[in-house]
This record gives sequence, C-alpha cells and structure tokens, in this order.
Amino acid sequence: VRPMGDIDFLVHKEDLPAVAETLNGLGFQELAHRPGFAQTYSYTLEFFKDRHGGVIVEPHWTIAYPPFADRVNMDMVWKRCVRGQVVGVDTWLLGRADLLVHLCLHLIHHSDKAPLLWFYELDRFLRQEKTALDWSQVLRVARHTGLELFLVQVLGKVMDLFDSPIPDHVLSQLRTQLTHDRGRAVGTSVESRMVRLLASYSGVDGGEEFALLFTIKGLRPRFRYALALLFPSPQFMLLRYGLSTRKPLGLYYITRVVHLSWKGLKWLAG
Repeated sequence: VRPMGDIDFLVHKEDLPAVAETLNGLGFQELAHRPGFAQTYSYTLEFFKDRHGGVIVEPHWTIAYPPFADRVNMDMVWKRCVRGQVVGVDTWLLGRADLLVHLCLHLIHHSDKAPLLWFYELDRFLRQEKTALDWSQVLRVARHTGLELFLVQVLGKVMDLFDSPIPDHVLSQLRTQLTHDRGRAVGTSVESRMVRLLASYSGVDGGEEFALLFTIKGLRPRFRYALALLFPSPQFMLLRYGLSTRKPLGLYYITRVVHLSWKGLKWLAG
C-alpha cells in the first residue's frame, strides 16, 4: 500500500548460489558489475525482470551497508528472527531491535535522498512496537558495530520530526558510547572519518562506494575494486543504461568514468 523501488529479502550468504538459481528459473536476470564483485564488496545481489514496468529483487545477506556491511553479527540476527507472515506467506521476520537498526542504517544508506515517508514509517514502527521493543538490544548492536553515530543521527531526526516515543536514556547512552568507544569499536581513524562523512548527509552521491575504496586493505584489492567499479562488464552496462546494442558502449564507459571520478574527487575533498 505504498510505493516500492524494489523487493529486498534476507538470505544466508552461503545460500546465494541457490537463490540465484531460483531467481533465474523465475525469469530474472542478474545485474552484476563483474562475476563475484557483489559477493566480495557489496551487501546484496540484484536481479530484475522486465515485467509490470520492471521488477527488481535484491537478496541481502546483511542488514548493514558498505563499508561496514560485515560489522553486524548475522548469526545472532538470524537467531533473533521470529515467525510471521508477509502477504499471507509464513516466513521468518527480523527481530524488532534488528529491524530498527536496519531501518536506521537504510536511511543513512540513502543519505539526503531518503524521502520523508521513510522517516514517517520509522515513527509508525516506534509507536506500534513501543512496549515490545528491546532498546537494550538496540544499544548492544550499536556498541558492537561501532555505528552509534548513524543511529543517533536517524533517531534524533525522527524525534525532531514526529516527537517519536524514543526513551530519553537511549539517545544519551548512544552519545555516551560514541564518546567513549570512538576509535575502539569503529577501528582506524580513516574508518572513523568515513562514519562521520556518511552520517553527515553531505550530499556526496555514491559515498558508500568511495568509503569502501578507502577502507579496503591493500593496494591490489583496492585497484581491482576501482577497476570493476569504473569498467564493469558490457552486460552490466547494457542492462544498467538500457542500451539495446553495444555500439554506444564506448561513450557510456567514458561518461561513467568521468562521472565517478568527479564524485570521487568531491568525496576525497570531504
């Protein structure tokens, strides 16, 4: 009953080959930079089917986003899942605390492009689950991932917008954790800077892509990542830019390199 850009669902990373096979069998095509790129650097695969105006399905294997996609202990997330129904189908659902963390990280993921609707939905969730939500679990996840600043930014904004029912001690404790744990949970000073930039809604498009570039360890892996980002496979280019032939690919590659390089310079300046 609300607009959707794609359909996300959570899977175990080791099940990705079976998930891909199932979606291919349903007529979906995978949109990938290069073979193995998403599994190594991303948080989701992307499949699409050219029906009903275009259907995009994204199987995620983490509730976080680059460059911190591996910060959340997904084994524990799966253990906290509960049974429920989605469109009449019995399935697993995220636990309330993990869902709240994911919604906050999702808003940071989309930065200043996140619509007001998503903040409103977060407020609705907070009100609906007011008595059942385990805030101590939310605080534990924030502490273990070192992403307290993301939750502070999103929850603070939701409270400002809608006077959402967030206990006073939650934001104060998150800020306290942020002060005491800075540099310990987040890691290197570069990663700390990445957290602050991503949390600032700086308007630097593609921030996560470049944050990941700066946090990858080693020059060779960093070079391979940049190469795949700038020069993805021809199939990816055809699908991503809606091209029917390969003739204009050269021009689109040049445009892509210039565009991403300009974004990279703005990110580096930040």
